[in-house]
Amino acid sequence: MSWIKNSVIDVAVTAVIGVFAFTGASWAWWIITIYTPLMVLLKLFALSGAAAIVQQKADGVPIWFYHGLY
Repeated sequence: MSWIKNSVIDVAVTAVIGVFAFTGASWAWWIITIYTPLMVLLKLFALSGAAAIVQQKADGVPIWFYHGLY
């Protein structure tokens, strides 16, 4: 269950997106505005093949958790 601490940021950002969707809070918009391009850059890095050298940790977050979260 040590993978839970690795997924805390994803759960927090999902909560911030929910707060922005329901309240329109400006601080939530800034967090989303900064987080989204960062995740796009990281995804591009991962898809480029450069990240293939790095192995997944044994305590990595299970795929089913991401399917449930998103």
